[in-house]
Order: sequence, then structure tokens, then C-alpha cells
Amino acid sequence: MVSKNKKKITKSLNEALIFCQKGQLIEARSIYQKLIRAIPMNDQMLANFGTIELQMGNIEYAIELLEKSLLINPNQANILNNLGNYYLDRGDPKSSINYFDKAISCDPKNANAFYNKGRAMTLINKIDEAINCYRNSIEFSSENKMAHFNLGFIFNLVGQYDDAIFQYDEVINIDGKFMNAFYNRGISYSKQKNHKKAIEDFTKAIDIESKAIFIFSRAKSFEDLKKYTEAILDYSKIIALEPDIDDKSLAYCRRAKVKDEIRDIDDAMLDTQTAINLDPKISEPYEVYAHFLKKFNRNEEARTFFKKAIELDPENNQLLRNFSYLELALENYRNGWQLFESRWKVKDLKQIPLTSTKPKLKSFEVKNKKILIWCEQGLGDHILYSTILVDALKTKNEFIVVIDKRLIDLYKRSFKEFKNVCFLDRVDNEDLYDFHLSIGSLGKFFRNAKQDFLKQKIPLLISDKEYTEVLKNKIKSEKKYVCGISWMSKNLDFGDRKSMCLEDLQSIISLPDIDFVDLQYGDTKKEKKEFKDKFGHELIEMTEIDNFNDISKLAALINACDFVITTSNVTAHLAGALNKKTYLIVPFTEGKIWYWGINEDSSLWYPSIKIFRSEDFEDWKNPIKNLMDLLSQEIYS
Repeated sequence: MVSKNKKKITKSLNEALIFCQKGQLIEARSIYQKLIRAIPMNDQMLANFGTIELQMGNIEYAIELLEKSLLINPNQANILNNLGNYYLDRGDPKSSINYFDKAISCDPKNANAFYNKGRAMTLINKIDEAINCYRNSIEFSSENKMAHFNLGFIFNLVGQYDDAIFQYDEVINIDGKFMNAFYNRGISYSKQKNHKKAIEDFTKAIDIESKAIFIFSRAKSFEDLKKYTEAILDYSKIIALEPDIDDKSLAYCRRAKVKDEIRDIDDAMLDTQTAINLDPKISEPYEVYAHFLKKFNRNEEARTFFKKAIELDPENNQLLRNFSYLELALENYRNGWQLFESRWKVKDLKQIPLTSTKPKLKSFEVKNKKILIWCEQGLGDHILYSTILVDALKTKNEFIVVIDKRLIDLYKRSFKEFKNVCFLDRVDNEDLYDFHLSIGSLGKFFRNAKQDFLKQKIPLLISDKEYTEVLKNKIKSEKKYVCGISWMSKNLDFGDRKSMCLEDLQSIISLPDIDFVDLQYGDTKKEKKEFKDKFGHELIEMTEIDNFNDISKLAALINACDFVITTSNVTAHLAGALNKKTYLIVPFTEGKIWYWGINEDSSLWYPSIKIFRSEDFEDWKNPIKNLMDLLSQEIYS
């Protein structure tokens, strides 16, 4: 009788297993419900029954069955792996890791357990451990495409793009139709600025399935290659094909930005309005529209759209930073400086903020403390924010100011009246200071209203007087005036939009009674030769001065001039800080930096600067004519 029952149980177990293999879970479950009464301590039956209950969503009962199976036989790697996956899917990676470790202990070559542990380690941001887990999974099962795929994802995450590409290559070798592998490899190539290869991969992913995310990425790569027609076509494709309102709205918005690049601003604004109407709950179109309004100096309207964008996306630090520029330009300083603090949280920030265990300074009410002020952004920004530095130095504290090494000699001379400051180009020892602060953050303490600018030191910087006289003698001008001239910015982001050609200034350089001294940094030999050949005018050059690196000597050269004409660049900041009479030519809106204001003809930051503003896009004729008229009046009246 016992033998007969045993055969019946064995048959039922085999039947249930066959149903499981065929995916007929209900039939298998029905058999296990009977078997559990007959063989309640059979570990394999409990394991299979528990796995079915888990798949059917009967979680509590499933866990009870699986845990009971493990009590009878703890060395069941697959069951431990299943339990680990259960906790991982529930959002409890730490508990899941405990089960994966037990599975690996039972079976040290269990590729699935290593793979799943890698997933869990990624979730808790233990990247090195995750990489090791995926490598182990691949070692024991080289055809596990998801282990290769996830490892590639991690390498993308940490910026190891060559390693990521290798893993995606492996995935594609295993499965040539895995569209997400093509897409992610395209992301790797785009991060490496290899946009042609990225486009090839995005296209392969699109050919498999025309997903909006794939087309968005290809369009962005076309933008990076300045292939604006192709980018517009891709965004138009999303608009035509994509039923999702969010994607359609973003496609209109992104297409608007590309149209702006090709100067189709009216159509760009229409696209942005359409994006807003399609989905009023997405912030990006509001921000883009605010930028378009800024282009036309419709700044109060732009503020309204910035505020709406922030209402929808209050944690978007790039948005907050961009709004801060408008607020500061409009002289809404208190709000502007508070928003400006978001700059350090912007993704893909080009400058890394100081990392220190010492606290950031929150108030200048402290006394007898050692405070590190560290500079940010470019040389011009160092000088600009230094106009606020004096207010800090007047407090009863000691200061270390870290600045560009090219400025150190000039600053030591200019701030020698302050005995509580030293200027260095770097500080590695944290024991030297109690608090730290970025120089751009001084504004929120000392520049919250227009009248606060009246406190600044004038001149801020002092050139070497003896060397200035030497340069005056070297210039040996027989004309009435000597004018320093500079016409270009080397800013990588928008320098071209605030730069002129030397030829643009030909009418000014042709004025009699003025000699023009070259203050421009960078290699301009070819341009100056072509200018001389065409117009017969030659700039005076001080070849012993490197206008890019010898900033102290450049300051002396600026002071050797009677006045300066310049675009928005380091020369403008230096001349303004030296309190040299300066005529500054700035673009209409694009390329105009916030600290030059909106419509004012003078600068709060540098009182000696008079501003001439373009009145239209890419038009220098009007400000140059206005400057010509003024110079003619001042020279010949």
C-alpha cells in the first residue's frame, strides 16, 4: 500500500513539474494543493509550490512555503535567488542581498545570483560591488546579455564610456535585435562627442522600434553636429507620430530651440506656445519661452514664464540659476543672489566647487575667524566679484583668497592696505581656515540694493606706476589720444556672440588724432595683417607683454592709455577695475552677460565704464556709430 502511494505521489510530482515547464500554473497549483497534504515536508514540492504562488501574486503564502522549504533544505540556491528577487522587487535591496549571498554560498558559480546581486548593489549605489557581481555573472554565463547590458549601464553612469561600449558590443553580438543596447551604446558615443557613431546607433534602435526616446536622442546628436535641418525633421517626426502628449509637447519645445539656432525666432516662439498649450504641466516650454522673451528685452514677461516653470519644477537647479541671471540683470538683487546659489547644484557643471570638511560661511557676523574665499568661473568673474571683496575684508576676520595665479601680483599691490588678507593660487591644508565661501556668494551679503554699490573701492586695482610710465614712453604717440582696443572674447559658450571683427571697428580706428594700442589676447596676427593690408591702419603692439598671461603688465598697458574701447571680455573687467575711462560695446541680448544690465549706459560694478548697446541681433553698426559720434564730439568739440 505504501509503495502504491509512493508511486502515485511520484507521478503527481512529475505531472506538476511538466505543467510548470509548460507554463500551466493553475493545473500545477491544483496538484500541489493536494500534495502538500500528503508530503508536507517535501522540500522540492514546497519550493515549486511556493514559486507558483509567488508568480500568481499570493505573496504571504508563497513566502511561507519557500521559507519552510529552506528550513528543510537550506542549500537551495535557486529558491534563495527567488526570495532575493522578491525583496528586490519590493524595494528592499538590503534584504535581497542577504538572500543572494546565501544563494552564492550554496552555489559559488550561480550566474543568476551574481546578476541579481549586481542589480541590488546598483540600487544602493555600491557601484564597485555591482561591477564585480556582473563580472562574476558573465564569467559563469558569458551569454547572459542582461549582465553585459547592466554592466554597460554602470560604466556609462561612472563615465567609463569605452568600457560601456565594449559591454554593449557583447550584448549586440548575443542579440543583434536588442534595441536598448544600440540606444545605450549611442548614449556612450554621444558622451564621447562621437556624434556620428551615436547617430548610427540611434538609427539602428529606431529601425527596430520607432520610440520617441530614440528619436529625441538622435535629434540632439544632430544638433550637436549643427545639422539643424535633420534635427528639425526628427522632432517633426515625433510630433507627427507620437500619441503621448508629453513627448509631443517636448518635441515642439525642442524644435523651437533648434529653430532659434537658425534665427527663425518667430516660428520658434509659435512652437513653444503650441508646446505650452498641449501640456501646460511641463516646465521646459515655459523656460524656453522665457528665454525667447529675454531675447527681445521683454523681461517682465520673461519673469512671469520663469516663475511658472519654477512652480512646475522647483528642484530644477539649472532653471533656478538661469532665472537668477535675469533677476540680477533687473537689479532684483536679493532674490537674484538667493537663486544664484543653485549654480553649484547644476548637472554637468564645468567648474567643480571646493570640497572641504570645513563649514560654508553663513554670516559675516563672525569675528576673529580665518575665512577662505575661493574664486569661481573665469578671470573676468574673479575681478568682478572682487569689487565686493573689500566689504568682506572690512570685517574683523582673517582671509585667504584663492585666485587665478595671473592676478596675484596685481592683487597684492592693489590690496596692500588690508593687512588681514593673503592671496594664493591654491590652498590644500584645511587647518588654515575655519570657514569657506565662493567669491560669487559675497553678493548675497553685500550687494542687495543699488546703493550698496556705492561702498566699493575705486579704483579696485592699481597698476605698477613705474612700468606704466615706461610703457607710455614706449608708445611715443604724437597724436592727441592713445586708445587701448580689444574686440574679442574667448568664452567657449558664447564668446562669438559678444565678439566683433577688427574690421567692424574700422571707422573708429580711422579717426585722426588717436593712436590705437592692441589689448587683445589670443593669436590675432592674421586678422591684424589683413586689416592693415585692406585699410592701411596698424595697431601699436607691445610684443614684450603676453596679454593673456601677463595680467599685471596688461593692467599697466591699459593705464598707459587715455581710454579703452572693448567688447565684453577680460579687458573690460580690468579697465573697469582700474577705473580707466572705458567704452564698452555689448550685443543686443544674446551674449550679453547679466552684470552689464538691461538698458543702462553705465555700470554699477565699474563706474568708469560707459556702455554702448546693440539694438538688434548681430548688429554692431548702431553702437559703433553712437560711439563714433561721442568720440568725435569729445575730441573735436
